[in-house]
Amino acid sequence: MIRMRKEVQEIGWGDFSVIDVKDDGVLCLRYDWRNNGVAILHNFREEAVQIEFSLGNDHGKTLVNLLTGDHSEADRRGRHRVVMEPYGYHWYRMGGLGYLHERETV
Repeated sequence: MIRMRKEVQEIGWGDFSVIDVKDDGVLCLRYDWRNNGVAILHNFREEAVQIEFSLGNDHGKTLVNLLTGDHSEADRRGRHRVVMEPYGYHWYRMGGLGYLHERETV
């Protein structure tokens, strides 16, 4: 996890916003930096929950899970549905892994 956190530079350098997932027990943070983005979800509940959310742009249509192979594709309304295990967390790269070739440089 420490290595993964260091590889996700958006967390340390990017601007963040809180995404409303309509569940007080789940926190969703979006980080954007150099035209790249990640979404991080945390379930603070003792039970599993299913949440639905939108990240609001074309980069957010495909979410690549950085910790498992459980990726997410938005439905035609641009919304993702994710099942969160009790006290679980998911880290998603927005827009897939093409960011390596598309990222801005300083």
